[in-house]
Amino acid sequence: GETVVPETRLPWETTVIENLHVSEAPGIYTADVWLVGPGGERGPQTSALLRFDDVRPGPVRALPPEGWIAGKATAVVRIEHPAAPQPISGIRGYAVSVDRGAGSLPCAGSEGCSLTETDLRDGIGGDKASLGVLPEGVNVVRAVAVSGSGMRSAELGSTVVRVDATLPTVTLGGAPQGWANGPVRATARATDALSGMAPNGPNGPYTALAIDGAVPRVDRGDATTAIVSGEGSHRLSFYARDAAGNVDEGSPSLATVRIDETPPLVAFARSQDPREPERIEA
Repeated sequence: GETVVPETRLPWETTVIENLHVSEAPGIYTADVWLVGPGGERGPQTSALLRFDDVRPGPVRALPPEGWIAGKATAVVRIEHPAAPQPISGIRGYAVSVDRGAGSLPCAGSEGCSLTETDLRDGIGGDKASLGVLPEGVNVVRAVAVSGSGMRSAELGSTVVRVDATLPTVTLGGAPQGWANGPVRATARATDALSGMAPNGPNGPYTALAIDGAVPRVDRGDATTAIVSGEGSHRLSFYARDAAGNVDEGSPSLATVRIDETPPLVAFARSQDPREPERIEA
């Protein structure tokens, strides 16, 4: 409703109008075009809408999963929403990059992101990004919001996603190498160099120890103890789950405990050696 570019007369042969810049505030502008005859008579008018928005969205940051994630799990992060007010063109979505700390950028341009560079294109509410299976260790995730006109956040928001792809190491203590003459107190102990074995609730790390295929004894944290009793050979299986959730119940570590609680029997020989009648044999 208000003229921002004065009426401009173009040569007759012009079919494409270039360099018609709108330098006012962001908004939706109407370009009116009509033909003028030799005598100055005005022909029918046609109009086109010019949508202009050069405002950058506010900064955003990826919200990482709590703690460590397992190596075979898909990493999913949620992108926090940019603060209001939003650009007039709205939020097209978000652009995300992942690296090992090399400083990669979500978009090649310093001011905007192309449509193909915008990883999430479902508007401001489409804020969940699946990063796939990430390599073990610390991964850096950087994110920007992208407006409907392709402008991106001026600041990069970064966070880290920690991945533990290694099973915990479990050792068995208290089991003798040979035979034991009584019950054995066996302890399975687990260590994990990345996510760790510190107990943190029912879904956290645990250590399990089973005797002769029975239901395993499971204790939270890095150790569990069981008493092995009864004569004969006993098969022990043990495994653990770390804080990231890495566990291999199907292929536990194995050990054998042998117990002999019966003393040897002693008897005198029933016959004597005629050559040594005073010799007694047991």
